[in-house]
Amino acid sequence: MSKNSDFKKFLNEIEPSPTTKSYASKIQNNLRDYLMNHEEYGNKVIDTFLSGSYAKHTCIRPTKYDGKTDVDIVVVLNYEDTTDSKEVLDELYKVCKEKYKNVTKQSRSIGIEFSGIEVDVVPMIEDQDSEMLKIGNKDDGTWKVTNPKGHLEWCTETNKENNNEFVRIVKIFKWWRKNNCPDSRKYPKGITLEKIIADNLSDCNEDYEDIVYKTMKNIRDSIKASTDLGIKPFIEDPGVPLDNLAETYEFDDFKSFVNKLTSHINKLESNNFSNEVWREVLGTEFPKAANSLLESLRINSIFNVSHKEKLKWEVVDGLCDIDVKIKCSDSKGNAINYNPDR
Repeated sequence: MSKNSDFKKFLNEIEPSPTTKSYASKIQNNLRDYLMNHEEYGNKVIDTFLSGSYAKHTCIRPTKYDGKTDVDIVVVLNYEDTTDSKEVLDELYKVCKEKYKNVTKQSRSIGIEFSGIEVDVVPMIEDQDSEMLKIGNKDDGTWKVTNPKGHLEWCTETNKENNNEFVRIVKIFKWWRKNNCPDSRKYPKGITLEKIIADNLSDCNEDYEDIVYKTMKNIRDSIKASTDLGIKPFIEDPGVPLDNLAETYEFDDFKSFVNKLTSHINKLESNNFSNEVWREVLGTEFPKAANSLLESLRINSIFNVSHKEKLKWEVVDGLCDIDVKIKCSDSKGNAINYNPDR
């Protein structure tokens, strides 16, 4: 089995299921329709659209530890920036509470919890001096320029420029972050992590192992150049030029981030990039190494019997990848637990 196929299987493992995607689509469409068609609030809504990882196709499946898929919805309202953003957030909270039960007010958004889905509804207004938007802050009621649509366009273009592999590499690094970020630190996430990856992305015409490993090294070296000087890196916002995405992070967040990357790079290099060490770095969703020759012979001998049924499909060497589930029983009909991984 080639390592590239292992990475493809890993990517399949961390991808949200079709059921989750369909469920999330239904929820976000219903919520947007509710806001747009609300008897009073609808008159203030200019537009609604998806943003964040769900819209950029960089989201990963939830696990038993974090439990839910995040969906971000932007609601563009017809207020001006002279209106207190805290009042705008309060109004959206009341409208959402009319229809939904588990609603919470956050710093810049309204969180709505569903079964398996968490939706962040972010109120924004149009910026009169540009084609961008402004997002509020409930602490002081002010508005700040942001560009979520610009982020979507940037992600789409970056993906096209990199053999349509950028979003897949982002998913791998997001899963790495999920498994390795300590509770005491805040490793880069969201658009910040995506921009760091884009700025340091290796040649996406190579195999996944080379892309991920070389990108890890590039990120480590790039950020270490700043942390060695005792400063945070400057990570330019692709939607709002000259804005630093690292602004909301602490220096120690990046220092810890670099140290973890360095540790994993060293581990990969010293263990010849084995599947076992990739499982340590990325998580147990990464496939185990292929069975040894002796184990393969043992398994093949089980199936090499005269009474086995002829396969109902054509098998061509090197071109088939089939998952087979087997139910075994003894002569008395008792079930036998067959596990080819042992």
